[in-house]
Amino acid sequence: MIRPTVLNGILSQANAEGVTGTLLMNREGMVLCHAGCDESRAEAIAAIASNIWCSYEKSGQETFRDDKLKWFFLEGSEGKIAICKVSTLLLCMVANDTVEIGMLRGKLHAVKHCLEPSLTHILPR
Repeated sequence: MIRPTVLNGILSQANAEGVTGTLLMNREGMVLCHAGCDESRAEAIAAIASNIWCSYEKSGQETFRDDKLKWFFLEGSEGKIAICKVSTLLLCMVANDTVEIGMLRGKLHAVKHCLEPSLTHILPR
């Protein structure tokens, strides 16, 4: 079992070198834990990110008969967002526009590999 303070600490560690926020959310967009941004911003990001994730995942299932979407990257005028699946949840990182995609992806996967063993044991598939 992972304690909330430990979870928040793990998410907070990723918030450096241009990464401004890290969120753990369910597929419906409900924020379970976040670090680096306020509650309302976290909720807005989670709602949009989960909606996009689910749309692309559904499209992949219908088109390619494949539900193995591994990660997703968005680039906008105000920065970048990277999303990946951790057990049955979604992990999202928000970064400013100076962060390179490789660095963002590396941080995303480092946090994923840190959280996945604990979350896999407590969440049903």
